[in-house]
Amino acid sequence: MYNITKVSHINNDIYNIKIQLDKKEQLIKKYGLKEVGEYKEYWINNVQIISNGDTFDFNYFEDIYIEYDDTKKILINEYKEVPCIPFSFYRTDLEEEYYLYKNESNGMLIKLKDYSRYITFEITGNDLSMLENNI
Repeated sequence: MYNITKVSHINNDIYNIKIQLDKKEQLIKKYGLKEVGEYKEYWINNVQIISNGDTFDFNYFEDIYIEYDDTKKILINEYKEVPCIPFSFYRTDLEEEYYLYKNESNGMLIKLKDYSRYITFEITGNDLSMLENNI
């Protein structure tokens, strides 16, 4: 599985995934994104927990490689995603709340996450060349 995230390069191995809010409508229109709703995302080590307020999805992520493409200003991440048995948790490494917009097309999952002060944009799928051509 591959994930491509739009970024700006800061220095060495530091990247900024935050996109200005004024780009939101342009990306929604360009990719035909639909409103999905409010989500909360938690990370504990390499386990991602996503809640829409009603359900929790637990998945374990194992990075295979991460590469920065300077010409397209994207991070390319190849990874394995494996369902994780749900567990109770109290402490997390990271907690984020956002409003999700998404579209599924040609084997790609396109997601825009709207935080209060910025947005993030990513495309996920199995065909890397298709993902790169659609970013």
